[in-house]
Amino acid sequence: MKAIKVLVVDDQIDISEAIAEYLEIVLNDHGFETVEVRQATKVADAVAELEKQKFTVVFSDIRMPDGGGVKVAKSIQQLPEDKKSTIYFLSGFDKEDLESYLDLGVKDLLRKPVNLNDLEEIVLREANEQLI
Repeated sequence: MKAIKVLVVDDQIDISEAIAEYLEIVLNDHGFETVEVRQATKVADAVAELEKQKFTVVFSDIRMPDGGGVKVAKSIQQLPEDKKSTIYFLSGFDKEDLESYLDLGVKDLLRKPVNLNDLEEIVLREANEQLI
């Protein structure tokens, strides 16, 4: 099986660490040859990671002090097609609406606290879709 790469962007380190640790464990259990889960707590760090490599999926908090998910999504849109990653937004705010982010290429909006099993399913689905 192939490698799987995930980028978690959230200014709350405890959230990004919990997501990363969980995904590393469960994705390794699914038999991927390589599982890499990177974390970024700042938009600039996320953009730097995205410029270096393509990720199977990116989970980004919408609201962060330095711009958050919108800046991350816009940076993905500016990348060459072979480097574009699929992005999902995470939000702790009920008023966030997916419709307003679809034009940025956002695939879905997940409410915090996120269900870790849902994240696992999303990553596996995205990995399978990219194999096709």
